[in-house]
Amino acid sequence: MGAKVLELPIYRAKLADKIEIAKLKTLLNGGAIDEFIFSTPADFIALQFYFSGVAMIDVLSGINVSATSENTFQTAKEYNLRPLYFHL
Repeated sequence: MGAKVLELPIYRAKLADKIEIAKLKTLLNGGAIDEFIFSTPADFIALQFYFSGVAMIDVLSGINVSATSENTFQTAKEYNLRPLYFHL
């Protein structure tokens, strides 16, 4: 109705403590996590931020991957993962 609408996506993934990043990497690489459930495609971007330069298929090797939406499911497939579709 004449209103001007702008979309300004703002996204920043940051852990304040480098120890937290090391813990995350240790858990993923050490097999302590059995399943990773992604709820939005942005979750992949955030995870990739922490594992810069490493393919997502290698980061999540040996971990079951699930998606809670069709878009997230498709994004997982685009990362060459074999996700399960997890209905909430």
